[in-house]
Amino acid sequence: IGDLKGIESQLDYIKSIGVNTIWISPVFSSEFFDGGYDVTDFYSVDERYGTNSQLVSLVQKVHEKGMKIFMDLVAGHTSDKHPWFLQSKQSDTNLQYSDYFIWTPSKTEKPKQFVSTDCERDGNYMKNFFDCQPALNYGYANPNPEHPWEQSVDAPGPQAVRRELKNIISFWMDKGMDGFRVDMAYSLIKNDPKHIETSRLWTGISTWFKEKYPEGAFIAEWGEPTNSIGGGFHIDFLFHIGRKGYTSLFFNKKKTEDINCYFGLEGVGQVKQFIEMYQKEYGKTKGKGYISLPTSNHDIWRLACGKRTDLKQLKVAMTFLLTMPGVPCIYYGDEIAQVEPVALAQAVVDDDQLDLHFIGQDVFDVDAHRLPGVQVGAGFGKAGQIGGDLHKGAVFLHAPHNAHHGLAHGEPGGVLLPGAQQLPDGQHEPP
Repeated sequence: IGDLKGIESQLDYIKSIGVNTIWISPVFSSEFFDGGYDVTDFYSVDERYGTNSQLVSLVQKVHEKGMKIFMDLVAGHTSDKHPWFLQSKQSDTNLQYSDYFIWTPSKTEKPKQFVSTDCERDGNYMKNFFDCQPALNYGYANPNPEHPWEQSVDAPGPQAVRRELKNIISFWMDKGMDGFRVDMAYSLIKNDPKHIETSRLWTGISTWFKEKYPEGAFIAEWGEPTNSIGGGFHIDFLFHIGRKGYTSLFFNKKKTEDINCYFGLEGVGQVKQFIEMYQKEYGKTKGKGYISLPTSNHDIWRLACGKRTDLKQLKVAMTFLLTMPGVPCIYYGDEIAQVEPVALAQAVVDDDQLDLHFIGQDVFDVDAHRLPGVQVGAGFGKAGQIGGDLHKGAVFLHAPHNAHHGLAHGEPGGVLLPGAQQLPDGQHEPP
C-alpha cells in the first residue's frame, strides 16, 4: 500500500508529464471494507496513509511545485463503525446524531435497501451500497406521509447533515486543499428521479463554497453534466454511470472483450451513440463548466486489458480522449500503457457481502475495483480558468495506493513501457 510520503516522493515525476492537479482518493480514517469509501472519521487521515500533518505537508509541497491538490469527498454515507452512526443506533432517538441517518420507526418495517440490526434502536437503517455504508440523511425530494422515515429536505436532520458537510469541506480547505471530487454527488437526496432537489442542494453548497473559497473547485461523480454543472459543479465525468455512450467506445461486454466497440480492432463498432450523448451534454454546458472523459478509473477496466494491449490501438484511443473538448482524465499507468493484471479477482456480491475469487483474464466488476488512490491532472497551458487555476485541458491520472503503481514511499517512479511515448506538452484549447 502506498502512502502520502510516497506521493510526495513522486511529485517531480508527476509534474514531468505536465500535471497541474492531484486528486487523492479517500484517505480518511476507514474500516477499508470498500477501499476507503466507508469512512469512520472525516477529520483525520487513516494511519495506513500517514497523518493529518503529513497531508498538510503534501499540500504545501504540491503548491511549491506549482500544482493543485484535491480530496475525494465521500458525501453520501459513512462506515457503520462511524461514531455518528454508533450513536444513532442507541434507543434514545433524540441525540445529536439520531437523525443523521435514515431509520424506520420499527424493526418490523424493512423497505427495500434497508438493513436489519440487533441494536438498541427500534428500527432498520437505509444503506447506500454495502450494509456497512449507512446513507446519510439529506432528506427526500418527495416524502411519502405514510413513511415516517422519509423526512423532507428542510427537516432538522437533513439540515444538520448539510451543515456537517460544509464543516468537513471548510476543515480541509482551511488546511490548503484546493477542492474536491464528490463521490456519488447525484445520489444524496432520495426519491429525486429528476435530481431537482439534488441540484438545489448543490447549488446552495456551491454558492457558499464559491463565496468562501473563490479559488476552489468541485468535480462531480454524476454522469449528467447538464444537471451537475447546473448545480454549481465545475467538472463532471461523462462516464459509465447509467450512460451507455462511453462504454460503446470500449466495452460492450461485461468482461475484457471489446466486441463491436468503436475502438475494437475489428472496425465494426459505431460511434453514433456516444456522439449523440456527448453533443447533447456539451451543447448545454459549453461556457458553464467542463465535461471530463476518463481513460478509466477505480470503478471500471483499463483501456489496456484482455486482448487490447497493442500500443498503436491504445494511442488512438488516448488521442481521442485527450483531444475532445473538456478535461481529459487518465487512470494512473495509462500514460505508460499499463495492462490490467492477468489474475484479477472478480467481485461477486452474495447477500450484500463481498466474496473474491480468481478468474483468469476476467476483471473486477464495479463493486470490487475500488482501491484507495491518487489521481493527478495535467494542464496544457493557461487556456482559461475554472475555480482558480484548474485549467481547461487538465488530465487526471488515477493511481490506487497498491504497491505496484510506484507511489509507495521509496519505490521508483513510473517509466514508459517499451514503445510507449509520453504525450508532448502543447496547447489544448477546447473550441
